[in-house]
Amino acid sequence: MPQRWRFCCCSPALAFRILRDGTPIGIYVTEVQRSGSQFVLETKIDVEIPFAFIRLYSYRHRSPEEWERGRLVRFVSATGDNGTTYRVDGRAIAAEDGATIEYRSVAPNDPVGLDGG
Repeated sequence: MPQRWRFCCCSPALAFRILRDGTPIGIYVTEVQRSGSQFVLETKIDVEIPFAFIRLYSYRHRSPEEWERGRLVRFVSATGDNGTTYRVDGRAIAAEDGATIEYRSVAPNDPVGLDGG
């Protein structure tokens, strides 16, 4: 029988370098802030592919998730993909068949605050 994956808040952050053909092009960071039975798990991804003095490609992603007693309560996902920005907001709502995530997607290029952090 397969084991269920459980999140362990043992370390406040995990960081990974992103490589392309052995060259670092970005970073992937997951940070955890815990308070009692609640915690915020935030994923940050920054990628940039330069050529000489020109940026050929850039990707930025921010995705804080709020968890309480082992359940996802709210999340916001903001992604800047080479100049096009996407955002998804979600929150848990009560439903007849149990908890459900309600989300809304914001049109590309709406401001999402990708420059902060």
